[in-house]
Amino acid sequence: MAFKKLDIKGNIEKYFRENGINYDKNYLLLARRKLFWNIWDVYSQIEEELSKACVVLVKKDEVEFFSCPIKMNGFSSMTMKIGEKRFKLNKNEILSFEIKKILIAYKIRIETKDSVEVFFVEGKIFGKNWIDENVEYIKELLK
Repeated sequence: MAFKKLDIKGNIEKYFRENGINYDKNYLLLARRKLFWNIWDVYSQIEEELSKACVVLVKKDEVEFFSCPIKMNGFSSMTMKIGEKRFKLNKNEILSFEIKKILIAYKIRIETKDSVEVFFVEGKIFGKNWIDENVEYIKELLK
């Protein structure tokens, strides 16, 4: 049984267009990552991590987050639902927004006065080319 590839970039951009959200190359799909996996239950752990995914849209004056849980349908396909939850942070609320490349992924650390959140962007899984382009564009916006 072949695994049906999910068009993540296409689905995110379709959501932005349908909801009148201005975007360019200023968004990424973020996922959390566990450091230690239980080898006997890898599938459900990956599914749990993908269920917490979100889209971040970086603008000059604010950063907007959209929920984007990805559900695995067995080993054959994945589905995603964007924007059930949505919130914004003004740039002055963000103490730091760091993007670092680590091997085949990017580590993104967002610090506010109330919390520190760490996310990962998996280039291998989510489409390396558009992620590399978008990371560079976002770094320019954050300067």
